[in-house]
Amino acid sequence: MDIGTRDDAFPLLNAYAARTCPVATQLAHDSTLEVVAVPKTESEQARADAGLTFERSVFDALVDFHGSTCVRIQADEKERSQSETEAAMSSEASIVLGGWLPDDVGSRRTGRPDVLVHVEDGWVPID
Repeated sequence: MDIGTRDDAFPLLNAYAARTCPVATQLAHDSTLEVVAVPKTESEQARADAGLTFERSVFDALVDFHGSTCVRIQADEKERSQSETEAAMSSEASIVLGGWLPDDVGSRRTGRPDVLVHVEDGWVPID
């Protein structure tokens, strides 16, 4: 297969794929497998909820401390969230919370870092 001509043949991968077992990542993107969704256990859901609550408290503290230089992306829909993230990164903001970076189709990457911090040469994702 000519990799240069079939961008859609390979899935967009996020940071989670980089820290996951390569076989698990491969299986997660194998369209020939029939995957059965398994609901989270009560303790798994509680842990997920606690993580989201903690993230919101950190975001609230960052907004309180940094004020208008800190932009929180509220959109859940991909295109709108990516558009708001790009606008925030083009503004005077120094911190973007909950953004969704534009897909990098050429490199097959996508990402939703928890925080983006503006540094001298660009933006640093924090997850």
